[in-house]
Formats: sequence, C-alpha cells, structure tokens
Amino acid sequence: MPALWRWYTGYKQNQLTQSMQKVNEPLIEAYKQQLALIKDEIETVKKSQVADLHDKIYREGDKLLEQGYLTVDQMDNFVHLFNAYSMLGGNGTGEAMYNRVIQLPITSTNGKSLVDEAIEIHERKENG
Repeated sequence: MPALWRWYTGYKQNQLTQSMQKVNEPLIEAYKQQLALIKDEIETVKKSQVADLHDKIYREGDKLLEQGYLTVDQMDNFVHLFNAYSMLGGNGTGEAMYNRVIQLPITSTNGKSLVDEAIEIHERKENG
C-alpha cells in the first residue's frame, strides 16, 4: 500500500472518528448527567437504609440488653441486621451496640429454633 494512500485513509478515518465524537457529545453529556442523578439517588437511599437499620439495631439491642440474654434466633436476627448495616457503611454507635449484645449469654430455646429449621430446609434443598 503506497504511503500516500495510507496517509489518506488514516486522515479520513480520523475525520470520521472526530465527526462521530462531535455528534455523540450531547448524548454522552446527557448520559453523564443522568448517571450523576442516579448515583445521588442511590446514595440517598443508602443513607436512609443505614439510618433505618441503625434504629432497628438500637431498639432491638436495648430490648435484648434489658432481657439480659439471647436465644439463638434472636442472635441470628440481630447479626443479620448488623451485617446489612455494616455492609452499607454503618459503624460507630451501631457497632458499639452490636458488641454489647453479642456478649450476652445465649440460652436454648424450647424445641427447635428457627435457625435449626433453616439449616434443615437448606440441607433438604441441597440433597434434592
């Protein structure tokens, strides 16, 4: 391929690329603005979820601390709340409450706990 032809095709390709970029600029800008709005909305929902979980951890934690012990099911529920709270970025006072609650003694439930039943359900599903 002659050098002049390579230059010409490269030049045309570059012009086409630039033209496409110019045509797409408004679409790209609109996309970026929409993406920023979505990110802001997700962050707002995340903050409200952290606040809601924090409130639940406090209410449940106060109840359990007053009770003075945990059942296996109560511990399972509390750990689920805290794990979700923690994964969303919550910490500090919610973590302090968690640390106090998990120090409580665990008592056995009368009969099978929900955790035991859940384990059985999962085993049945896995084994067909």
